[in-house]
Amino acid sequence: MKRHTAVSLAATFTLLCCSILPVGAYDMGSPEEPLRLSAGLSHTVYVDETGTLWAWGSNQASQLGTETQETSTDLEGNPIPYASQPLAVMEDVVSASAGADFTVALKTDGTLWTWGDNLYGQLGDGTYTSRPTPAQVMEGVTTVAAGVGATAAIRTDSTLWTWGDNLFGQLGDGTQDSRPTPQQILTDVSAVNLGGYHAAALRTDGTLWMWGSNIDGQLG
Repeated sequence: MKRHTAVSLAATFTLLCCSILPVGAYDMGSPEEPLRLSAGLSHTVYVDETGTLWAWGSNQASQLGTETQETSTDLEGNPIPYASQPLAVMEDVVSASAGADFTVALKTDGTLWTWGDNLYGQLGDGTYTSRPTPAQVMEGVTTVAAGVGATAAIRTDSTLWTWGDNLFGQLGDGTQDSRPTPQQILTDVSAVNLGGYHAAALRTDGTLWMWGSNIDGQLG
């Protein structure tokens, strides 16, 4: 169930989004300050000054968006592809966010691209099939955030859209059903962030809205 309270401090907004899981969901970007560096569960993405997106780390779920030549092993001795050095993935990128085992990137033309693990539909392409290379899923986007298995995006009209894992209601649509395609849940949104299994959105009137898991009181 959605909750809201009037706040104005950006620091408060950031702290409320924290989770115990080490994923890039803690990162927050905005049109004025795009998110250029993001750490996922086992991979990292970075957008340099030229707009080139670089990725490195584990590629077990194809979250790097490109082929890797190196291999390591998991605890059971199975081979795991990875990259120990940054690999160029895309150009003309303004912002990127790393989820648990997937990646989302926002290009300069406002198109949103996703790739990697898609177990919960977090890639937003209408399927639950993982994808090894970037594919466009939305246009007219200004801000994007990736959680553990969910994704959120703000469009140019300030509407908030979410998709992916919804076990704890973190999509904010009033259900607990995973969604493989973007759906609108709020209007007049200026910033969004996804924690492990909860979410927060800052609206243009300065009110803060929270939803999802509240097992540790993270909804405030």
